[in-house]
Amino acid sequence: LIIIQTPPLTSAYGYSLACKLFCKKYILNVSDLWPSTAVDLGVIAKGSVSWNMFSFIEKSLYIHSNSLIAQSNETTKYLRNCTDKKVHLFRNLTKANNFTKSSFDNNNRIKIIYAGLLGNAQDLLALCKKIDWSKLNIELHIFGEGIQKEQIVLLQNDYIHYHKPISKNEIQKEIQKYDFSLVPLRVNIFGAFPSKITATISSGVPVLFIGEGEGYDIVKRLGIGKSFRNDELSKMSDFLKMYSTNRLYYIKCFTKKINLTLQGEFNYTDNINKLNKFLTQIN
Repeated sequence: LIIIQTPPLTSAYGYSLACKLFCKKYILNVSDLWPSTAVDLGVIAKGSVSWNMFSFIEKSLYIHSNSLIAQSNETTKYLRNCTDKKVHLFRNLTKANNFTKSSFDNNNRIKIIYAGLLGNAQDLLALCKKIDWSKLNIELHIFGEGIQKEQIVLLQNDYIHYHKPISKNEIQKEIQKYDFSLVPLRVNIFGAFPSKITATISSGVPVLFIGEGEGYDIVKRLGIGKSFRNDELSKMSDFLKMYSTNRLYYIKCFTKKINLTLQGEFNYTDNINKLNKFLTQIN
């Protein structure tokens, strides 16, 4: 059973041609929609030579695949409009157990973690500047690398702390020390679902999502944190003030919602079993 990953489109196209040459069927795993994602990020322009070339490759991959796997509902719907092939939704989940964390020492300052790329698409620099962390009496701890790193490092104070990146396993343990994990997306990328959301709740920590799209909707619908749009930073500050005065109540609520989500929609074992069933049927 051959599974081809896209993106990158060019290597996926090469593998698809090899499958065609040797009369082999393949399943296409679509983790991002290119060239749509490149347009959303401003890397290429719609209608350009690059866009036309990548669009041709994209359609060819869908047409010649035996079936497809997607990581978000938006991508699943998009693919079903492009082809009549079977499309399976598979979440990139992290294995987790139920959590019983119910309290922090109220004397301790509230802490929020961001772990990831420090790029323009996340624009963490703007969040550091636009939110008055000292007035909120909340610490923001940042782990990562990227083009905004140097400017963020210069902003360090008693409330903004930069740390060198650590491994995925280490970050999963580190997240558990914080009240929230921050997941910002300045640019809405169609079809994208931030893996930070599933990684965060697998550590028993609620999400502070800033942006649009499926990530916003799921965090809000499941109650596994709070969702805010990019122009709602004042609303986020107001929520954090309420959280600071009702910390134990919110912790219990979020922990309950996270456990329900890990047992239900984001159940790791069910997710794997459904994928195995799908692959067995296709094979």
